[in-house]
Amino acid sequence: MTTPLLQALVHGPLRARADGVRIVGPAVLPPGIREALRPDIRDNCLLRRSRRLTVTGQTVSENTVAARSGVDPRVDKAVTDRSQPVGFALAEAEVVLRRRIVHVGRATWPTPSTVTAGRFCVSGNCSTPSSSTRPYA
Repeated sequence: MTTPLLQALVHGPLRARADGVRIVGPAVLPPGIREALRPDIRDNCLLRRSRRLTVTGQTVSENTVAARSGVDPRVDKAVTDRSQPVGFALAEAEVVLRRRIVHVGRATWPTPSTVTAGRFCVSGNCSTPSSSTRPYA
C-alpha cells in the first residue's frame, strides 16, 4: 500500500534497497514495533531496515520491518528478500495482510526535514510483519 502511494507521489517507479536484515531478540526491536508485534521474550525476530529509492537514487522513504522468525516461511522469505519492498514480496507469496493502523502523524527525524510517519501492524495476531515507514515530505 505504501509503495504504490509513494510511486504516485513521485510519478515513477521505486526500488527497495535493504540496508540490513538481521535476526534479533525482541529487546532490540524499536519500541513501537515491539509493542505492535508483541513477541515472546524467547522469540527470534527478523529486523529489516530499508529505503525506497527513485530511479535516480533519491531516497523517498526509510522503512523498518520486523517479524517473528519461523512462524511462516513465506513471511521469512519476504522480509529477507532484499530485491523488492516487503509488501510486494508478501503479495507475490500470496500472504493476505490485514493492516491495523497504530500511529499516523508528522514528526521530525534526525535530519532537519519534516516527514510524515505511519506505523502499522499487518495482522491481528501480528505473526506477520510490523512496519514503521518514514516517507520524506
